[in-house]
Amino acid sequence: MSHPFQHPAMRGLIAQVAHVFKSAEARLTVDRHLPFLCGGSDDASLRKQFLTYAAAELQPFRVFLAEAAAKDITDFGPPTFINLSQFEQFIADFSDCIVIFLESPGAFAEIGLFTNVPTIRDKLLVIIAYQTTNSFINYGPIAEVNSTSILRPVIYLDPGVTPINFAPIRERLITIFSTKYRRRFNFDSYNVLKPIARLGIVLVIVQLFSPISFDDIFMIIESIFDNTNVEEVKHLIALTVAVGYVRRVGDLGDLFFIEPGTKPLLEFPKSDEIQRIRISVISLYREYFAELYDLLGTSAS
Repeated sequence: MSHPFQHPAMRGLIAQVAHVFKSAEARLTVDRHLPFLCGGSDDASLRKQFLTYAAAELQPFRVFLAEAAAKDITDFGPPTFINLSQFEQFIADFSDCIVIFLESPGAFAEIGLFTNVPTIRDKLLVIIAYQTTNSFINYGPIAEVNSTSILRPVIYLDPGVTPINFAPIRERLITIFSTKYRRRFNFDSYNVLKPIARLGIVLVIVQLFSPISFDDIFMIIESIFDNTNVEEVKHLIALTVAVGYVRRVGDLGDLFFIEPGTKPLLEFPKSDEIQRIRISVISLYREYFAELYDLLGTSAS
């Protein structure tokens, strides 16, 4: 199979996508929320219990774990060392909030790390299932969170209640993130765009050109936006897989497809133009790239 993005028609379609980003007055949606969850790692941990609870009780929130994104990178990329602390800071930048269950040594390290970064500290929600008295945690990180975070104050759960009552966490998140509105997307260099805009761009590219490889995703972004970063885009792809926006397809899992039901983070007033580009891509695959076209049917199942 020849490379689809070397076809002259594909180059024209990429130019149309660039035009849409630059002139269509897209809007960033702020009613799709990504809480990043930290805490214990075993199945009995509060973090794992809350993850199950959130799947049923917190929609359209997409609660996710950093290790799910890290696993996607290590499973499908070349052997590489991932500094988990740095990776968690990256994930935190792209999440709407960070929910930390203080139940493990790792969680105590994370709250110390995150409270030293003002942009992350301001969106921390700390959950404690025990009462603390005079301690470094009370007078240090927790005091910082209770002073500055939009999700303050710390929530104390009763560990004696079975099952654990997670409703206070749900109510706090819904209250803070209940407002639904749109922000204008202003075309700019990739590195100065807001995190949600960069994530939204990745989803638009996958939506329009799937099934598509990482190299081609990056090639399209790089051809439209200045100052792109290949490692960041790679991590963003892993994040979209971890939260269930995107799935891997193909025999090697090296192609990406939008999960059915995924709503966009970028909305365009002239959605018919986006639809026409998608139809043209599918037609091109059907006529010239049968292997990709055949994947369209299997990817939707």
